[in-house]
Amino acid sequence: MQKNIADAEKRLRAYVNSKFRFYPKTREILDVREELYSMMCDRYHDGVSSGEDEAESLREAKRIADNCRAAVREVETGSSLSALRRKLVEMLAFSAFYFMALTCVYLILSVFVFEEFARTWIVCVAGAFIYAVYVVMNFLGYAARFGLVRLRRIMLALLFFTFIPMFFVLPSIVSSVLLGRSIWGVSWLVVPFIVFLYVFTDLFAFGRGSSGWLFVIEAAVAGLLLASAIYLAVSQLFGWWSVSWIIFVIYFMVVALVFYLYEKTSPPERP
Repeated sequence: MQKNIADAEKRLRAYVNSKFRFYPKTREILDVREELYSMMCDRYHDGVSSGEDEAESLREAKRIADNCRAAVREVETGSSLSALRRKLVEMLAFSAFYFMALTCVYLILSVFVFEEFARTWIVCVAGAFIYAVYVVMNFLGYAARFGLVRLRRIMLALLFFTFIPMFFVLPSIVSSVLLGRSIWGVSWLVVPFIVFLYVFTDLFAFGRGSSGWLFVIEAAVAGLLLASAIYLAVSQLFGWWSVSWIIFVIYFMVVALVFYLYEKTSPPERP
């Protein structure tokens, strides 16, 4: 008897999980699913205890899920597609306000402050770069909310990609146009550091589930990017191209030491 009950509960669990398989695993949705499963189990136990046939009790318990449209609608209000629609509406409303405000700032600076349009176009460029960061941050938050790992990883990469125009292109344009000083030959050094920060962030946000050695190797690759960024920065700023390569020697010595210590401290693999 107990075996039959346990088997029926497993079937009910599988059935209710199938009803919710397309919904994100948010706390609200999981609460609704568990409440529905509890109601189905109660209906099954009540039917069996009252002398009803087990198969009939199981069918009636499943009908609770089929007829529970209110719970389904509640879930739909928190589904990823519904949230995406709301997010897009919010972004469209903010975008309309943002670009209207940006246009007003651009015209005010051009007509009343600087009384020219030759340099104030930088306001539009800066506004476009800031807007790109805003869009990516919104989708990154959406992906994090609903546990969409692949989308979250893509948005993280795009976020760091938007940092390149923000911290490399925009400062270089401002310096060239407003200050009359070109820093393009130096400002590009920001790019390798941004690439390193992206690899480092992606590694510790998504790579911690990797096996031990794989994580160590990925961390070593991130460290190599950092060493390369430091090498380029030191060589470009001080002209030490013939000496700064020692940074790589020091880095590989550190990596070899880390590999050695990890090999000594890691537990032996089970046969």
